Amino acid sequence: TGINYRKEDIIQMAGIPILNQKKEAMFSTFIKPPQKIPQFIQQLTGIKTKDVKSAPHIAQVLPDLVEQYRDYIWVAQCGYEFDFPLLSRLYSQLTKKNWPIFCIDTKVLFAFLYPAEKKTLSTNFLINHYQIDVSKYKRHDARGDAHIIADIFLKILQNYQERAVLEVNIDKLRVKKFVVPKKLAA
Repeated sequence: TGINYRKEDIIQMAGIPILNQKKEAMFSTFIKPPQKIPQFIQQLTGIKTKDVKSAPHIAQVLPDLVEQYRDYIWVAQCGYEFDFPLLSRLYSQLTKKNWPIFCIDTKVLFAFLYPAEKKTLSTNFLINHYQIDVSKYKRHDARGDAHIIADIFLKILQNYQERAVLEVNIDKLRVKKFVVPKKLAA
């Protein structure tokens, strides 16, 4: 419903398990938030309040999803800045437990490979860097973005293999943080 992970809710979730460097069947669902979807988010995502009217609530989805994919590493773009804190907050509210999933951010994985890169490692930057054809995916839609992030992740894994990187230490890594555009921050 917005960009502030401390107070926003989820309207759509999607994920693509990757096994042996191949995409598996996608999980995808709309989520009915406890509030109306703001107009700007409806315009950005194409998801209207009416689209989620009969969707399950997050409480009906997230605990089961965590249980089903507990042994997977969850990957997101800007995940440390938004997705993972949001999921962790909601999961803790629902279950009174800490987030049990190991998560990694494609932005951080890329920054480890290219520490001299000074540009913001946005999704668009990574799409362009890896020359990923996104014409068949809808942006700002969980299903489309899941495919794009999976493609980026597979390209990053390929880079790691090509460089024979077997260990990643991100303790001292500096990554330029996403800056919320003023029109989104309102």
